[in-house]
Amino acid sequence: MIQRLTALLCLLGTFSALLCCHSAPTRPPQLAPEVRQRIDAVRAELQKPQPDLDGALVTLDGMLRANPRLRPALLLSGEANIKLAVARPQQAEALLGDASRNLKAALDLDRADAGSWLALSEIYFRQGEFEQGRDAALAAAEVRRDQKAAEPELAAALLWAAHHETQIFVRSLRAESDPQKPGPATLERAQHVLSRLEACRAGNPSEAYLRQSWIYAYLGRGNEEFTALRRGVLVAPESFALHDRLRTRHAERGEQAECVATYKALLRDHGNKAGWRYALGQAQMVLADKLRNDGNRTRAIATYTQAAEAFTKTREDHPEWRDQCDNMRAIQHLAMARMYQESGETEQAKDQLKRAYTATPRVLDSNQTGAVLHDSFGGGYGSTLNRLGQALGTGRSRQALAASLALWEEFIALHPGKLAWLYNNAAFDARDLGIAIEAQAARAEAAAKQAAAREARAIYERSYELYKVAAELEPDNARIVNDTGLVLVYNLGRDHAKAESLFAQAIRVGRAALEALPADTTRDDRHRLEEAVGDAYWNTAYTRNKLGRPFAEYKEALQEAVKYFPYQQREAARWLRNGGAAAQPASGSSGGTTPAPAARQPDSRGPEFQQVLGRAAPKAAAGDFDGALLELDKVAKTMQGYPPFHYHVGLYSLRYAQAKIAPKQGERAGSASQIDGLLTDARNQLQRAVELDGEPIEPRLHLAQANLESGEMLT
Repeated sequence: MIQRLTALLCLLGTFSALLCCHSAPTRPPQLAPEVRQRIDAVRAELQKPQPDLDGALVTLDGMLRANPRLRPALLLSGEANIKLAVARPQQAEALLGDASRNLKAALDLDRADAGSWLALSEIYFRQGEFEQGRDAALAAAEVRRDQKAAEPELAAALLWAAHHETQIFVRSLRAESDPQKPGPATLERAQHVLSRLEACRAGNPSEAYLRQSWIYAYLGRGNEEFTALRRGVLVAPESFALHDRLRTRHAERGEQAECVATYKALLRDHGNKAGWRYALGQAQMVLADKLRNDGNRTRAIATYTQAAEAFTKTREDHPEWRDQCDNMRAIQHLAMARMYQESGETEQAKDQLKRAYTATPRVLDSNQTGAVLHDSFGGGYGSTLNRLGQALGTGRSRQALAASLALWEEFIALHPGKLAWLYNNAAFDARDLGIAIEAQAARAEAAAKQAAAREARAIYERSYELYKVAAELEPDNARIVNDTGLVLVYNLGRDHAKAESLFAQAIRVGRAALEALPADTTRDDRHRLEEAVGDAYWNTAYTRNKLGRPFAEYKEALQEAVKYFPYQQREAARWLRNGGAAAQPASGSSGGTTPAPAARQPDSRGPEFQQVLGRAAPKAAAGDFDGALLELDKVAKTMQGYPPFHYHVGLYSLRYAQAKIAPKQGERAGSASQIDGLLTDARNQLQRAVELDGEPIEPRLHLAQANLESGEMLT
């Protein structure tokens, strides 16, 4: 249906252009003032963004009943029927039939109207009536010859004839018992097309040579196909379609180097043309991609650099090509940045990203499909920067988090007030860094603990400031808004009223987003959004509980929380079952700021698990996450339901996945299925840890990170 609608839209554009620009009746009709006024009114109606097509056709039908030979009304009726076919594709066949009859009637009144012949030819093409469409196009060509039209106008008519004849040839070829050995009739049809295209070369060499190459490709005559393409780029150096076809066909044959040689020869033998120089750069990019894919890193980098030189030279000699050249230079830098990132050369990767941004700020632009500018492997500015940060933060140690936070803040300084995801990443890692600082000092003396607490608090404040900017940039992002409030409650223990207002905002925008989700939204995407809304309800209840408020004041928030993924598995469900009793704060305080929740009864498996963790943790610290998980797997049966066990299995699965996403130099990246499996395990285990014990912050933070990794859409 979409392809059909697109074809109809193209037809409408062609029809309007042909009738407006090329319809030149030899005997313009003399219309009565009243009729002229009505014709002009209908024409004006059809030009509106949302015309009343049915009303226009009613008016035109009335005029044609009064005068079936009213040619302007016939032409406008044809246009209205085509527009209606676009609006109602299910009725397109009948409406195009009406348009065809209108045009035929108009041509009966004036056969010297080339534009109407071509509009009729295209309608025939959409209807699959190729013989009639060819004849209509040839009639248009004959009119233009008689009128001594310019070569491009004559070529346009002949190209439509060739377009129909190509379909006739292809239909004949497909009917052959062996399309590789077509019979005489099919070969004759192919020759008809080739001859027709020969006649188009003077008026439109680009299309003529391009379509000839298609015919030769259908016939399996590769040498003649490439001859046509090379002749085409010689006489039409600025034809992007020809360059794209030549480059693509060389690549399909593994001849990327030969394509580069072709353009170097053109520049050497025929002078410096912008199209050839630009196409050389594109061919060098394709060759570099092949070398990169083959693992020939040194030659790939050298070839990418040569491509950049070609684009720079084109830009200098032809300023009108500036935007295209800037885009290609940026893509070249993005490709090299991804290569350096994959090999663990962080500084070089950062430098290439900055060069890409210097080439054009369009590297920051994105649409529904991802980054607007990216290399042929899908690497964009955001995704490569994100991978760099993931690699630096692998292991989530204090040192690793400090390194990843420094990266985010370095690029925040380059893009102040932009890119919510960048501020969000920085805020997330700052929050984790504060937790790591406090955890590292957990067994230290009191003075060291206090110093660590002060250092961590300063970093939590920085995390909050970063989250605030992210939330300002994306106020409709429920997850970011929720996490902004979360830092206030869980890490800073202040401004609880502000935190509650943020949770309320997250609930409001999240619910609105859920209602707006299309029917084909994936379950995971829906669950991620539901989870953010449910978390905001839970955080509302948790905040009120920490402030010592009665259960009745947060019961409703708990009831709402369990309506959202993961539903009854939330900690909120346990609080509801216990009537809030298990969650009521003890009489003491935590840090002198907020009441502390009641203490849990110790699990007798704690000492045994600490012994197992003593063997697993060193392996994880050394990057052997597989070995760490094997140690934990040995006690999986006896440790089911023990929160720290599920937390560490989830944590190491997450770290293992991150290591496979952004491998260190000399290590292999993981397959998509391996990474997906590890992230699924991480989410499941961390979710289980949170369900069993909702008090510790680390499982929640790492669950959020696992969800972020799984749903990361940056390109």
